[in-house]
Amino acid sequence: MAHQNLALLLNLNEDDLLIFIGNELFPKEIQSLNLNPKKIREKAQEWLDSNYTFLKRKLCGNTTLKELIETETLEKSAVLMHIAELIGDIHDSKITVYAIAVYFINFGYKTICSE
Repeated sequence: MAHQNLALLLNLNEDDLLIFIGNELFPKEIQSLNLNPKKIREKAQEWLDSNYTFLKRKLCGNTTLKELIETETLEKSAVLMHIAELIGDIHDSKITVYAIAVYFINFGYKTICSE
């Protein structure tokens, strides 16, 4: 995946990232039902919620990931690559895996792994 694409993903706000993930996960459904951005975002959030246990199991107990995230100089690209390796089997598309990893880094780690 090109560095520019990763940078774009890392800079999306939460709503835009969920819309991106939804578009990647459900392209045919979105097109056939002509879903608006709010519905796309909701579908992506539902998908993430339904995969919560998988994500938590793969990510929260990983000591390397925890160390990478807790470093003073958080290197997001290193964290992103590590997460993508851990959850690579969640979806066939690499861009989707990277987008989910970005979501986790930017909006989910403290929530999902604080329990």
